[in-house]
Amino acid sequence: MNENLKTIFDFIQQNENLTADEKDTFSKAVKEVDKELTITTFKLDRTEKVKRTTAILLEETIEELEQKRKAVEAQNHELEIESSLERVRSVAMGMQNPAEMVDVCKIISEQLEFLKVKDIRNVQTAVIYESKGTYINYEYYTRHNKLLTTEVSYKTHHLQEQFANQMLKGAGEFFSPSLEGQQVKDWYEYQKTTNQFADSFLEGAQTLNYYMFSLGPVALGISTYSPLKEEEINLFKRFRNVFELAYRRFLDIQKAEAQAREAQIELALERVRARAMAMYNSTELAEVATLLFEQLKHLGVESYSSGFNIWDKEHKNLISWMSNPSGSLNPPFEMPIRDFEQHKRIYTSWEKHKSFMEDDIKGKALIRHYKFLRSFPLLDESFKIAEEAGIKIPDRQVHNIAFFSNGYLLFITLQPCEQNHSIFKRFAKVFEQTYTRFLDLQKAEAQAREAQIESAVERVRAKSMGMYQTSDLYKVNEEVLNQLYKLKVDGLTGVSIYLVDENDTVTIWDLSSPGNMSIPNSYSIKYNAKKYPILGEWVEIWKSSNQDYFVFDFPKEKLLKAIEEFKEIHPEMANNFKNAIESGKLKHQWSPAGRLSDGLLSIDLMTPPSEDTKSIVIKMAGAFNMAYQRFLDLQKAEAQARESQIQLALERVRARTMAMQKSDELSETVTVLFHQFTALGEKPERMAIEIVNEKENIFEIWATQHGGSQMNQLFKASLDEPHVMQKMYKAWEEQTKSITIDLQGRELEEYFQYLKKEGLPVQREIFGTRRIQNVATFSKGILTIITPEPKPQVTIDLLERFAAVFDG
Repeated sequence: MNENLKTIFDFIQQNENLTADEKDTFSKAVKEVDKELTITTFKLDRTEKVKRTTAILLEETIEELEQKRKAVEAQNHELEIESSLERVRSVAMGMQNPAEMVDVCKIISEQLEFLKVKDIRNVQTAVIYESKGTYINYEYYTRHNKLLTTEVSYKTHHLQEQFANQMLKGAGEFFSPSLEGQQVKDWYEYQKTTNQFADSFLEGAQTLNYYMFSLGPVALGISTYSPLKEEEINLFKRFRNVFELAYRRFLDIQKAEAQAREAQIELALERVRARAMAMYNSTELAEVATLLFEQLKHLGVESYSSGFNIWDKEHKNLISWMSNPSGSLNPPFEMPIRDFEQHKRIYTSWEKHKSFMEDDIKGKALIRHYKFLRSFPLLDESFKIAEEAGIKIPDRQVHNIAFFSNGYLLFITLQPCEQNHSIFKRFAKVFEQTYTRFLDLQKAEAQAREAQIESAVERVRAKSMGMYQTSDLYKVNEEVLNQLYKLKVDGLTGVSIYLVDENDTVTIWDLSSPGNMSIPNSYSIKYNAKKYPILGEWVEIWKSSNQDYFVFDFPKEKLLKAIEEFKEIHPEMANNFKNAIESGKLKHQWSPAGRLSDGLLSIDLMTPPSEDTKSIVIKMAGAFNMAYQRFLDLQKAEAQARESQIQLALERVRARTMAMQKSDELSETVTVLFHQFTALGEKPERMAIEIVNEKENIFEIWATQHGGSQMNQLFKASLDEPHVMQKMYKAWEEQTKSITIDLQGRELEEYFQYLKKEGLPVQREIFGTRRIQNVATFSKGILTIITPEPKPQVTIDLLERFAAVFDG
């Protein structure tokens, strides 16, 4: 019992003034109070225990939720990182050439910003070339949004040299200098004196921090305007790991480019070698000089002039075959060796058995040089022509001289080009090797020509096999033209294809003509031998002969007749031929032609065709014939596919009409009709079904909204309305399959007023100054498409077929 209650209880028991009954009553009351107090205490204790238990559970739950929240946030952050890494990986795998390394730098910068890395200055990749003391910097400057590729000489500044030396120690090396205050400004001022990008934001920066990771001879780094946190550095390390993939791809591409470049050089050398080995006497060196100039251009070597220089027997003079600044070849001419200072230097170097020398001429030396050259009338005239064409004499030119046993090759550039020296030397070696063995290459050259022809024909054949639709025939025609020009057919001025169908309609593809070497044009005419005798000659020979090859001879008189004939057929082509004849460029034309299953493939020449040309024409005709047969197959397949689409559309409209229970369902039917019409590639503004009600003298009209949406409203228009309704009613009455009503001007305005008066849709803003209504009739009424422009016959034919569905 509670101690206080026990005291009261004892007091009651000991009190002599109370009767026994009173003591008993009071004692029971005390006991009841004690009992209730005990129960209350128990309940309070139990409640307190529950509260403590609940608090513990709640605390554990909050802690668990917090842990889960952190785990989810960490997981989400990890997913964001992985996603960013994947984007970098994707760009890396998409690289096509080494220059795209800057795109990898850019995507890394963007993804780091996305991951909340702040104050990024740039992300860069440095490919180090220790032998040259330079590195190629591929950089993306974030705030400037600038992509740069720069070659940096790292030995000009201690910081750059420290960086390069640290990176060259091997993969895994880390270089992280931090510049502060004046150091930043000094670095900015230094960069302004170099070819490097001077970041203007450094003027206000307090620090500049570099974090560079080595992968061997290449480094990936980031620079920031404020130091990175440890977790941000670790994050960048993960990007470095992904970058290894980009670097491997970079090396693969670099290797592939080097191989491709080597293949280009080898091909160019082989072409020069082939031509040199085909020589029979020294005068043919002029042609080799031209080819040499062309091959250098193909290799991207921009030279002011190039050619061969051969010592004469006594080594007193040199005979020069050089191109002029305009790109054409000067006739060969002789110059003294010992009367001119530059020639003396060159000859002395040759006598010392040097393989190469570079002579950089500018200032007064260049003036003396040109004064000497212009003392030769032939060269002086060449320079005058160049000056008239706007080609100025340069202020500086570099003579790149590659020696061989009998002279030297000369490549004149406007700037030093050390990277091309090895190419020049290789050209000299090729000439050295081939000069005494040119007869051996005659047979090889013929084989190379055959391979070239086969390659060209194969490209045409491949293009034909790649056709997927009839419009691709144009690409095949274009490929025929391209390959014929690539084959350098002597005297080629034009290419034409003549196709004859079963109705004697001749379709002509003129792929080129004199004065315009790329007219991808086709036109069709009905064959008439009397009206078109020149064309008739072609068609009749094709019809009457099974020969694979024909040659049509066009002297000037016949060409003039052909021009008159083609004035009507193709005025532009006739005009081109006329201009070519009048200018004297075209005096005689030969047109060898190869037989096709449905016509001829012909080329136009200004010189008689050779056996080489005959082979090319026959093979090209065969390749094109394959393309044309594929074209016919595709044409048939497209027609079948189109018919299937039309039948499906008709069936959908038919199904909807068959499902109609009452006339007001025509509003839904015309909507279905509009959408099926649109699905077939037609573009109506709106469509309508007009039911003829002769009893009330009206059309009952169910139409779509503009654009084809459903309009649940019946419109009525009088059959007597003169501009549209009366014409439609007459066509229906006379059972005319279709008509076109073209409203313009006053008639259109009066019709709009009628529509407005009768409460019919006007939509004047859609149609403007013209409203075309194409009408097809069926037994109960009219089917209409409304457009602001005329529709072709194929659209009207389709409308008639849809109208027939309603009769069915």
